[in-house]
Amino acid sequence: MLEQSTAEHYFDIKTVQLDMVRDRGYVIPDHEKHLLDSLNNFINYINDNREKNNEYWNKKGFDLSNVDNEYMTKLKALNNANKFDSYIPWQLYWNIDKTKVLLIYHIYHEKSIPVDFIRFLTNFNELIKKALFNIEISNVLISNNELSTDSKKNLILLPKSKFFLEDELKYNPVKNVTNQQHILLSPQEVTDLEKELKIDKSKLPDIKIDNPVVEYYGWEQGDVIKIVRTERHVNMIAKKSQNYRIVKELLSYNT
Repeated sequence: MLEQSTAEHYFDIKTVQLDMVRDRGYVIPDHEKHLLDSLNNFINYINDNREKNNEYWNKKGFDLSNVDNEYMTKLKALNNANKFDSYIPWQLYWNIDKTKVLLIYHIYHEKSIPVDFIRFLTNFNELIKKALFNIEISNVLISNNELSTDSKKNLILLPKSKFFLEDELKYNPVKNVTNQQHILLSPQEVTDLEKELKIDKSKLPDIKIDNPVVEYYGWEQGDVIKIVRTERHVNMIAKKSQNYRIVKELLSYNT
């Protein structure tokens, strides 16, 4: 049984995790919809039966009647052999039109996260894609500890991946940006903006890819963000201002 303080710690993290899932446009599965109604619900969720039966896989986001059985067998074997675990189980989330999935994986480790786990996660991704007929997959990795140097190098090779320390998800960065709204522009909106401003998007001011809001939404290098600010101390004519930023990798900075 979890200690009260530990349960409350992970309750906060799961709260932000589900906010992130919704804000990225993915659907919360039925079995998770009410787990945050109370701390007891959440504790029961953690202590739930973890046997690798069909109900387990259905809850994880796999409709076993519609997946590729050859790769599903390999995926189950890899999952069963996995020696990394956490208080919060991994979960696969689908978007509304079933065209992509988000894998959120928690890992608890006494030392820095070993490269063996990143290799496991990479293989896990490859088998999920094959089992689900090459579905687009994004990753969120949450841990109590930092990545090792080798883990960082290998995680970069895994596309559409974001890493968070547990303490970074004890609050929602979107809710804490009090007077700003960040909006991702569609490709057509970017084209229209370039025509309006008569510049290439690469000339827009930067926003770092490790910005908390950028990481929260999973935005990537080259994405264009509209930032709408609601000003408190301006005249009645101009209550809002907006500007644009392009997401750039950290290597583009001299810091």
